[in-house]
Amino acid sequence: MICRWANQRKVFGRPLHSQALIRSKLAGMISRVESTQSWLENITYQMNHMTYQGQSQYLAGLVAGVYIVFSR
Repeated sequence: MICRWANQRKVFGRPLHSQALIRSKLAGMISRVESTQSWLENITYQMNHMTYQGQSQYLAGLVAGVYIVFSR
């Protein structure tokens, strides 16, 4: 969706995605989204295979870390 918008949007007579800064920002955003999704999938898998005590002991910090990264 974002990439389609960047292709359609014109800045200084050229598509927005032709600007190096925009490509860099898009790459950073995509990288953060992919890593956060992987992190969440890993935590979800672990939660499904742990007891409640194990979740409380080992996953609370990971969940807080995902929240901090995801909310930026």
